[in-house]
Amino acid sequence: MMASLEVLQRGVGRTVQDPATNSRFYWKTFTHTNLDTVVEWTSAASTGSMARVEWDPSRQHPDDPDRDAGSAATPRRPGPLRVGVVLANTGTPERPDPDSVRNFLAEFLADPRIVDYPRWFWLPLLKQVILRRRPAESAQKYQRIWTEHGSPLRYLGDRLADRVERRLNDGAPGDNQDSGADRVRVVAAMRYGRPSIAAALTDLVAAGADRLIVLPLFPQTSGTTVDSIADAVATWQADTDPGAPLRFVRGYSREERYLDAVTESVQTHWSQHGRPDHLVISFHGIPRRYGSKGDTYEEQCRHTAQEVASRLGLSPQTWSISYQSKFGPEPWLGPSTLDTLTRLAEQRPDQVHVVCPGFAIDCLETVDEIGFEAAQHYRAAGGRGFDYVPALNDSEDAVELVARLIQQAL
Repeated sequence: MMASLEVLQRGVGRTVQDPATNSRFYWKTFTHTNLDTVVEWTSAASTGSMARVEWDPSRQHPDDPDRDAGSAATPRRPGPLRVGVVLANTGTPERPDPDSVRNFLAEFLADPRIVDYPRWFWLPLLKQVILRRRPAESAQKYQRIWTEHGSPLRYLGDRLADRVERRLNDGAPGDNQDSGADRVRVVAAMRYGRPSIAAALTDLVAAGADRLIVLPLFPQTSGTTVDSIADAVATWQADTDPGAPLRFVRGYSREERYLDAVTESVQTHWSQHGRPDHLVISFHGIPRRYGSKGDTYEEQCRHTAQEVASRLGLSPQTWSISYQSKFGPEPWLGPSTLDTLTRLAEQRPDQVHVVCPGFAIDCLETVDEIGFEAAQHYRAAGGRGFDYVPALNDSEDAVELVARLIQQAL
């Protein structure tokens, strides 16, 4: 039976293996007809024209598309699916063009968790002003970070989910095997855009999962991120009444494994690129008034920054905490990352590095806003060396961290 269109869409950007021929294909695009699904494919060795296939989600193999074609692929482990896990993130446009960006921003900015102004005021402003101006500008930024595999947030999220799934099912030295023979499927999903959290949960239940876990990939919790994802999960539960119990993992900023992973990623970067004179620890900002409404996000960010700085052995003069991605006219958490970089540029250190431990996976706000725009800002202000320390992404430390968080929720 043909999989749903949304499930088929999630095949794009993945490497899949056909058990009948043992061929591995990287899916670039798909179109739907009344008879079948047409998929344009490439392999690591050659490029094919068109192949007519039906995608079975159990056969998906989101391995690195650049992986050598002769290397052995790890098939999904046979056996009944018992636990379904959704790794949730904010989202990304389907493509780096103004129309796709407009669709994404319309959903994202209409969420009252993101912008809590009165609907009668905000929604007309969003539709008539912001969505007419901002998509073209944002599309140019997405074009700067887009790769042959698509959006970094999507393909790195898929790779992380695949590696975590293999770790949980196949085990690894030192892993807790209390889950017994339960087979776990881990998928990545988006709060805004596709694949949606609702679609991912529905697919897991349809595949036989009798337990569900939703893990938002946000170490520091906020109403703008984790609570918004919780809203989407609650809506899905109310609409579908799935019957399967669901565990929601809310934040992990105080987990030792998370703090160690961030610290080790910085140390690894320094071993390859040199130790800087100053480290900026940058978090996504939120309006300052959200704290007065009970949001503890700022406190969590400060705790993370202090812990990472301490583990790196940094003195107070050699690191700073800052907040980025401000939107709108009202005061946000500060100091801003750009203001911090301006101040540092005036001091003219030889090297400044920026790490963003609130982002589990690299995306527009890290690769472009920090790696490109902040770097340009810093150098224009007179700064010298600048470097961005990548997010944990699908690194071994990230896999171990996420697998352990899921094990704790089982």
